[in-house]
Amino acid sequence: MRRHTSIVILVFVSATAPAQNIGGALQGVVKQLKDKELLPKPPQISPTQPQVNDPKIRAGELPSPDRTVENPNKLVVNHGDADLKGPLIVVTNGAEIAYRGYEIFGDRIEGNSKTQIFKAIGHVMVLGLDAFVKGDEVTVNLRNGTFLAKDSFVEARPSLLGGNIQRNLYVRGGQTYGTRNEIFGEACDVTSCDLEHPHYHLQAAKATIRPGRRAIFRKVSVVVLNKTIFKLPYLSIPLDERTYRYMPEVGQTFDEGYYAKFKFGIPLKGDFNFLDSHVDYYTKKGAGLGLDYSYNAPNTRGIATIYSVLGSDKTLNITSRHRSDFRFGTLTVDTNYQQNNYLSTPDSAILSSRIGFLIPQARGVSTRLGVLYNSNNSGGYTSESQTFTVNDLRRWTSDFKTTLDLGFAKSASSSGSFSTERSQLDVKFRAEQDLHRATAQFDYQRSIPVGDTSGFFSGSDRTPVISLLSDSRRLFGRGRNFPLPFNAELSLGEFANTLDKNRVTRANFDFNVSRPDRSNKRLKLDVNGRFKQGIYSDDTAQYVLGLGMVASYSLGYDTSFNIRYNNLRPYGFSPLSIDRIGKTNLLTADLSTRPYRTLLVGAQTGYDMLQLEKKSTAWQTIGTRLEYMPTSYISFRSVATYDTFQGVWNNLRVDLAYRPGATFVGVGAKYDGVRKVWSSAEAFVDGFKWGRLRTSAMLNYNGYLKRFEARHFQFTYDLHCAEAVLTVIDNPIGFRSGTSINFMLRLKAFPFNTAFGTGTSGQPVSLGN
Repeated sequence: MRRHTSIVILVFVSATAPAQNIGGALQGVVKQLKDKELLPKPPQISPTQPQVNDPKIRAGELPSPDRTVENPNKLVVNHGDADLKGPLIVVTNGAEIAYRGYEIFGDRIEGNSKTQIFKAIGHVMVLGLDAFVKGDEVTVNLRNGTFLAKDSFVEARPSLLGGNIQRNLYVRGGQTYGTRNEIFGEACDVTSCDLEHPHYHLQAAKATIRPGRRAIFRKVSVVVLNKTIFKLPYLSIPLDERTYRYMPEVGQTFDEGYYAKFKFGIPLKGDFNFLDSHVDYYTKKGAGLGLDYSYNAPNTRGIATIYSVLGSDKTLNITSRHRSDFRFGTLTVDTNYQQNNYLSTPDSAILSSRIGFLIPQARGVSTRLGVLYNSNNSGGYTSESQTFTVNDLRRWTSDFKTTLDLGFAKSASSSGSFSTERSQLDVKFRAEQDLHRATAQFDYQRSIPVGDTSGFFSGSDRTPVISLLSDSRRLFGRGRNFPLPFNAELSLGEFANTLDKNRVTRANFDFNVSRPDRSNKRLKLDVNGRFKQGIYSDDTAQYVLGLGMVASYSLGYDTSFNIRYNNLRPYGFSPLSIDRIGKTNLLTADLSTRPYRTLLVGAQTGYDMLQLEKKSTAWQTIGTRLEYMPTSYISFRSVATYDTFQGVWNNLRVDLAYRPGATFVGVGAKYDGVRKVWSSAEAFVDGFKWGRLRTSAMLNYNGYLKRFEARHFQFTYDLHCAEAVLTVIDNPIGFRSGTSINFMLRLKAFPFNTAFGTGTSGQPVSLGN
């Protein structure tokens, strides 16, 4: 709790935004505090006492930014009696100073502008952009971003805490201290409820906060309505995970029956290793037990999880991710094992493991070693594969670099009496030499069978290929506005031909031009072209000509008329499949216009001259769209396509959205013109409120099957700083179909999400799914 206190103080210390950047943001805060008499007041003088140089009433506002000041971060005394002796400063009598982007108030402030250490005593208040701190004594070190606060109160905003925190946190602590990356608290109290007497708060003997990552409490009591509900020796809450469940869950699914899920934190030594236990029960599956272990040391971090369902269908899931940093490299190990997982791998055992080791040696120089292992045992079928890889990236000089990839793969599979085995070595090497005006490349790529070679042929071999690449900028200079920018490549090499399983030598010249129009004119014209010539060792040759043009005329800020023409035609013959290029002779056009400010109309189509040569329908599919928004909270959209080959409107989609306030209502439908049926429909309501109850609903209907594909409902009851959430998910079609019901309590401040709006495989449910 106090941890957050420290967070706020810390962020004040670490924000270090120049004073001129936050003046406007703080003026309103300071004024409100002054109006509520929360700021320390200067000593009052009796009205009957003669006064000389009347003290000015302190406005409590940062001075307006003055960008002409040579040192905008200089210390400014806004109020109080200041005693300056070199870098030392003591301000008393209602002290107020501004420095490094925030203000400090107190009865007495002592500081050293050289060491940048300041100590405020008595009615202390520190103001910043993301929070404010009140306390009896606060010491900050602006140089290294450390702080110490005693008997403090902090309001920490989400921008300060980072991660996915969604509401302010309020912290009272006996003592807080730390840095901008880690805050510690002792005898602290934290809540996200903004009432004077909060609905709930957590009391902890010790707290550790890592902004944006995790909050850790030890010897914590959960107090609701001033009554201690339960006590825990340890509580750890991630601040960057929306799927973390820190509260019990109850519900029902088709696969699991009724269930109850509980998660308990197990205290470990230190605040860098975390262990959570899972204790679950399913009426259809039995008991479920699991552990989540995460660790984070200066050079090692990772996570390991194990979960098992102990009922009749024994299920075991094990995953781990590990990383170790050494002076000479980085080791990563990832493992995933699933045995009889009824959600994804029923009646199967699957193991996947990956090991990688990166050895950085200098800038642009590194070596990476890798091992990948996969196995699958499913009934009468088994498979196993192993892959060993080496990647070496080396820059020999500023102009010369090489890349080497080696991979040895071995795989085996069996099903009944049939089994296969295969091993191969893959070699890929590239060398590049920068010639300033051009780049020379040497490529060698080959797959070599190991052992039995029957039926083996690699169609990706290049043994070798030598290329010379350049462009107009490199040849004629970047500063010149070349009228027709181009890229050119000249190459000679040997390629594997998958058609006849022979090797062919090819000499190739590839020339591409592109002239985009980046002017601000209403009428623009983009032009591109291509010439490609290939000569092959089997006495064949092929050249390709290509032309592309785009003419665009702007009718308004979001409307235009565009015409595109593409022509691509090969001449001759190529024995290589990688050089086989089809013919294109296509003209397309699209138009978008606004007859009225609230109405947008668009259409597009194309004309294929190749189809005309074949005496077929040359006109391509015609697409139309209409968008109508009479007000800011109502919008209507329709999209339709006309099939010129069948002569029917084959697809129509309409959508209506209505947002009168916090509530959003959306309705959509699709019509199949060929089968003459409404193929799907969807209705979505979000944020409909009735008192404290907020309701969301989504219905997805399949017109072909005449039944609903998804029916989702979520009811959220507002408990001010918390919510009670009931989710009903009904997916009657597809894999793992059925209905699930889930109920949970959540604190609004912490990240959270539900399964509302997702399908049985985690995919978003939408129109057409």
